[in-house]
Amino acid sequence: VPEIPAHIYEQIIQSMPICCVDTFVYHFEKRAYLMIQRTAPPAKGLWWMPGGRVLKGESFYESAIRKVKIESGLDICPIAKLSTYSTYFPES
Repeated sequence: VPEIPAHIYEQIIQSMPICCVDTFVYHFEKRAYLMIQRTAPPAKGLWWMPGGRVLKGESFYESAIRKVKIESGLDICPIAKLSTYSTYFPES
């Protein structure tokens, strides 16, 4: 996917909603879940579930698999969509 120039991307995020996934990754045997410390805005420095923007042509499940792999190196198998919600960050 070609990268959108920064000035155009800024206009996009200021004028329309951006679909994202946050992925709840749970290890049943260890009874533990995965949190990632964010390294970029918005919410830089906060602990968060792995996730990010959904790419064109990608399902929510495909996006969750891709983002968890990029952010943690783990391979996951999504089993359910838990919820849909809106989150707004003032800086993005």
